Amino acid sequence: MAMHQVYRQIRQAAATELPVHISGEIGTGKDLLASGGFGHAKGVFTGALDDYRGTYEQATWETVFLDGVSIISEKVQISLLGLWEDRHFYRIRGRRRIRSDVRIIAATNEDLQEAVNRGGFRRDLYYLLELLQIHLPPLRERPAVLSGPGI
Repeated sequence: MAMHQVYRQIRQAAATELPVHISGEIGTGKDLLASGGFGHAKGVFTGALDDYRGTYEQATWETVFLDGVSIISEKVQISLLGLWEDRHFYRIRGRRRIRSDVRIIAATNEDLQEAVNRGGFRRDLYYLLELLQIHLPPLRERPAVLSGPGI
């Protein structure tokens, strides 16, 4: 029964462009999809021979899924907030504003409100992510779909 609510929330979230926060215990179905989102400018570090188009620049009305959002640095949190609000970003050490129409789906197994309370997560980003929040119940609370011998 709990999963019916989750499926309903997923359908509602799919009909919008708002960011989504998926919470739940480890092993409930949250997956890692994206890293290297902002890209970098040529010469920013050894081996950066050319500009690198990160996930956010490559995405055009695409979705980027960030797992473990509760543990990202404050600097990255600020960048994500700016990416959503302004729809622009800068490559690391880049000077040119780059337009991006990316949708953010963030997942964590931690309580983001508690992370805000202890100062480890920005309140403004928390409010943005909580606009659409989907909580995946633990596997132990989900009824078995399959049953029978050997299953």
